[in-house]
Parts: sequence; structure tokens; C-alpha cells
Amino acid sequence: MVRFRLKMIRSCVSAAALIWVLASASLFGAVDREVTVVSAARANDGATVRALISQGGSVSGSAADGSTALHWAAHWNDLETARALIRADADVNAINRYGVAPITLAARNGSAKMIDTLAEAGADPNTVVGEGETALMTAARTGRRDSVEALVRHGADVDAKESWREQTALMWAAGEGHVEAVEALLEAGALRDARSKAGFTPYLFAIRQGNVDVVGTLLAPVDPRLRPLAADGGATEAHALRANSPAKDLVPVPNCTVDDDLDPSTAEIPLLADQRGIARPQRSACDSGAY
Repeated sequence: MVRFRLKMIRSCVSAAALIWVLASASLFGAVDREVTVVSAARANDGATVRALISQGGSVSGSAADGSTALHWAAHWNDLETARALIRADADVNAINRYGVAPITLAARNGSAKMIDTLAEAGADPNTVVGEGETALMTAARTGRRDSVEALVRHGADVDAKESWREQTALMWAAGEGHVEAVEALLEAGALRDARSKAGFTPYLFAIRQGNVDVVGTLLAPVDPRLRPLAADGGATEAHALRANSPAKDLVPVPNCTVDDDLDPSTAEIPLLADQRGIARPQRSACDSGAY
């Protein structure tokens, strides 16, 4: 058998949204000398925002950090105000100084209705922030199935990878233990065998974090594609993996070790050969299984 160890790698790029919230608070100051659409939205005063719009107030204005009234409406999950801003031609794809768009904030809140509202008005469902974190990755981290489904419905790329660790939304959901988000992504066709830059799959992320329910979800529909029980050149009979088995080349080489349940001292010994004496691994990874 093969034992492998993982180091869970979590992207920090979504912190940009939090940095924006904290920085924006100081940029406005304690008291606004003049109430604007942006300042009213920041104060979560939707009624004033709508009143200002009716009086011809500009919806294209932004604060020093580039945040617009629509950013704040998305942040507060204020659908009525967001819709009023959109009707007044607010830019749904506006990006602030930190690279954050309104739909990213909606995804962070796990708000499917806000995502729908923005996307239907033309917001890009594949917008990214930081090192390539997509809105779908952000939504997957929240675990909200409906927000994941909303982004997918509007055209989000389920297999997009961020540029830092090359992780996908499914890896994020699996690592966080969000079964419903994992199910939504799988139903949308997300690749369960996609690999990060380090060679880890969503399954491996789930195992590392001990997310048993996610592991079951990722494996339950999968046919391991085994050959009939046979000696196959070894001392004992085993089910060899077929060429198209999802267990082929599943484990990165650094994590390919011998696992002897009767002798724990062998747990970290590198795998050198299978039971037939054939050298392993032969490529950049080894199979999860035994011959």
C-alpha cells in the first residue's frame, strides 16, 4: 500500500477584500463633510443612497481607494440599493485599489441573490483578485451551495486555477470541508483529478484536513477501474489498476512511502518497488494502491 502526507496550502489572496474594508473605513474619516452616494452606501444608508440617486447624485464616484457605492451595497448585501445603483448605470465591474469587484464581495458573503443581480447586469463571473483568486473560489470557501451554483449558472470557469499554487475552487471547497459546495462543483463538471502546482488533488486536500464527508463525496461516484483479482507476477493476488484508473499517478513522489500495518517503523520508508519487484515510481507520481 502507499501512504502519503500532505501539507495543506491555503491561498491568502482573499484577504484583499478584508484589507479593503478596513482601509476604506479610515479613508472616509469619522465624519463626511458632504454626504455623497458613496459615503451613504458606506454607512449602509440605502434610503439616502436612493434619495441621492433620485436627485441626480453621481453613481460613478469613488472613494480614495477606488471603492464605489456598488462595492458597499454588495458588502452590506443590500439588494435594493444595488439594484437602484445598477438602474442608474453604476459600473458593475468597477475594481478598487485592491483589485476587488462588487461580485467578489457578494461571493465572500455567499449571497446568491447579489451574485445574480450583479451578473445579470453584466458583472464578470470570472473576475479575479490578487494572485488569481476567482469569485467562484471565494464562494467555494464559504461553503454556500447556492452562491456556487449562481456563479456557475452565469458562466464561471469551474476549473480555473489561481496563479500562486494553481489550486481550483474544488480544492478550496474540499480543503474547507464544505460538502454542499463540493457537490455543486462536481455537478457542474469540475475535475476531481485536477492537480495543484504541488501535485495535490481535491481528494488529497480533503484527506489532509480529515474531512471524511468530503472524501466520501469525492470518491463515492468514482469507479476505481480495477482488473480482476490475480497474482499478476507477485507473491500474492491483488487487483491491478487499469490504465484509465483514477488511482493511477495519484500520489506525488515525495509522498510515496511504504505502509506496513504490522511494522509502524516502515511507515516513512520511500517506496522503491511494488510486490513484483518493478521499480516504483516510474513517473512524477505513484499509484494509490498495490499490485
